[in-house]
Amino acid sequence: MNTLELIRSRILKTKHLAEAQMVMAKSYGGVAHVDAHHDAPAVSAEPKDLTDRGQPVAH
Repeated sequence: MNTLELIRSRILKTKHLAEAQMVMAKSYGGVAHVDAHHDAPAVSAEPKDLTDRGQPVAH
């Protein structure tokens, strides 16, 4: 392979990678990322008592 073919193949590889990442980002947009190691966040009906260094925080 000559230098121009190497450059062209690198450019195409980068372009294809960017396109694949865009397709994946679009297909998983708005979907919760939950798997065996990451659970969905729990939603509580009543507000939690928040504290900052032991001091209550109004929210």
